[in-house]
Amino acid sequence: MSERLQFFATAARGTEPLLADELAEFGAKKIRQDRGGVRFAANWNEALRICLWTRIAMRVLHPLGEFNARGAQGLYDAARSIAWEDHLTPESTFAVEATLRDSEHTHSGFVALKVKDAIADRLREKLGRRPNVDPRHPDVSIAVHLSKEKLSIGIDLVGEALHQRGYRVHSSPAPLKTTLAAALLRAAGYTGQESLVDPMCGSGTILIEAASIAANRAPNLQRKLGVERWPKRGKEASAILDELRAEAIAAQRKPARPIIGFDRDADAVRAARQNAAAGKLGGAVRLEVSDAMQPLPLEAVPPGLLITNPHRRWAERNEDFLLQARRNAAAAPRLADVHSCREPRLRERFPSQTHQRTRFLEWSNRVPAAWIPRAPMKRDPGLLECSRGVFPPARGGAGCFRDG
Repeated sequence: MSERLQFFATAARGTEPLLADELAEFGAKKIRQDRGGVRFAANWNEALRICLWTRIAMRVLHPLGEFNARGAQGLYDAARSIAWEDHLTPESTFAVEATLRDSEHTHSGFVALKVKDAIADRLREKLGRRPNVDPRHPDVSIAVHLSKEKLSIGIDLVGEALHQRGYRVHSSPAPLKTTLAAALLRAAGYTGQESLVDPMCGSGTILIEAASIAANRAPNLQRKLGVERWPKRGKEASAILDELRAEAIAAQRKPARPIIGFDRDADAVRAARQNAAAGKLGGAVRLEVSDAMQPLPLEAVPPGLLITNPHRRWAERNEDFLLQARRNAAAAPRLADVHSCREPRLRERFPSQTHQRTRFLEWSNRVPAAWIPRAPMKRDPGLLECSRGVFPPARGGAGCFRDG
């Protein structure tokens, strides 16, 4: 067994338990949930497999160090102490991206600049020349996070955010991130072996993510990973990834159950069709123009999951319905289908969807929230500043997560 290294996969807040479960399936060890992500140990093959297959992680980082960094000089000294000559050469290019939380610094660009200067100065001293900065297509992407005075520095195995799947050629207002749609599907227990219906599908993100799961399609199969351009490990990574991609292609399958989307906006349905085609999943998704406030033509659809991200205006118009549905969910936490909910207005909304399990992503006035199978913590209910929960919980209490 090759050496296990430390990694950190970032994720939307609240989806950390779902990401932890996903990482465990890929063979990760020493998994520990953290704010905004999950720490884990993996050998090189496992880490690259995770990069190829993760649906929930937004980035996969290899941490290089954590420091107590006060002021501009503290940032510079911490970054310069890292042995960058082990990761970069004068011929390679790099870029630094910084994020801040409760920091004395107010501009992430300033923090990134100090780290960039430290890297350049160290390599000029150690190698005689410094590499160039390429903010658009760097060989090595360096991620910096400063929380108060705690500075974390790592290198990004992927190179760009994993929610950028490449199929979203047309978008709807306030689209759901692909990684959050995948998290919602995992929270609902969707494995691709049951029918799926989205009655308010918008530009089709939930449908396309579901089709990818049903087809056993590695979500990052067509992506050139940043690690393949690393000057020190790029060739080794490319060779491993070639084998992993071949395995992934051989494991693909035809979806076994229908995946159907409706929207009353013809432009949204058109956009969803184009996005599904761009993702090479157009044949796996059926799309129709239809109003979810009216009975939908689903009598012949086998039992499965009804899941949707309602448009904000719909959620606001039907706030009393959503609130009552949440109360019903608390009284009946294991809903077998839509009709088992005792709220008459829910049956009126979806009268034909018998034997469909139901998951809604509900919009509050401040942030989007969704159900995840984890009881909220007393010190931080739901882990987010959500004004409402969502229904129905199926394997325990209610919590929430958000996009971004």
